[in-house]
Amino acid sequence: MSMLKRRVITANNNQVGVYEPSTAAIAANIKPELTLAEQLMLLTMTEQRGSSLWNDRLSYALRACFLIDLCLKERITVRQTRNMKMADRQVLVTDASPVGDTLIDETLEHIQSVIKPRPVADWMDILSGDVWLWTLLKHQIKNARQRVTATLASKGILRTKVTSLWVASHISYPWRDVCFREDFYHKVSDFLLMEISVDQEEAWLRMAVVVSLAYLVNALPLVLIHLPSKKREKALQRAALLLTQLSQSTDHVSPKRQLIANALTCLMHDF
Repeated sequence: MSMLKRRVITANNNQVGVYEPSTAAIAANIKPELTLAEQLMLLTMTEQRGSSLWNDRLSYALRACFLIDLCLKERITVRQTRNMKMADRQVLVTDASPVGDTLIDETLEHIQSVIKPRPVADWMDILSGDVWLWTLLKHQIKNARQRVTATLASKGILRTKVTSLWVASHISYPWRDVCFREDFYHKVSDFLLMEISVDQEEAWLRMAVVVSLAYLVNALPLVLIHLPSKKREKALQRAALLLTQLSQSTDHVSPKRQLIANALTCLMHDF
């Protein structure tokens, strides 16, 4: 039997899935595995209401998360052409099998469906709908912020709150598992202060990417507010250093690091 029950609410003429975890799922207290987009979203949630920081940076950064997750899961890579600028190297699909996350799999389908391979910067714009060619609009990932938040509710970290407002219903996602938020925030701060060790290279890379993106969307001050001022300043300096380190790309780094660098550089230029 599924641990999730689902309701569908119409919002802005779109069908929005609203998921609530069952009592058994909550009682099991299983720590869910989160995508990069879900981790970044959590770092932007306010403590009181669970609402995220509302800015264009977050929406754009979520699309970068989808691309980077596909790269880390070895579904896509960048073309290795030495006579081509790093930023112009196209994204190629290496494995078309789904990863099991709706938004990430949707991104993979879009990349696979285009005839002409495109670089990371182009895909950032296409997935965000920031394109002039109407033929590319069908590849936009719509309602990414709302869909990522709804997925966090399905995993028991947030809860779904529906408020009736005259002729429409407003859906919000307050925190359900505050302990998870506190644990995750402390893990991020400990990572930045180098008070914990990450043995596996991929685990280190994922955390480094998350904190770099959080730094770019100005979410870290909220996450680090529990630290004394000197430690908070040190953590922010470490995040800036990680961002600089990850955004540098050469032929001597792995294709994974090249794609990550292209995505971060694209965000840095646009922000």
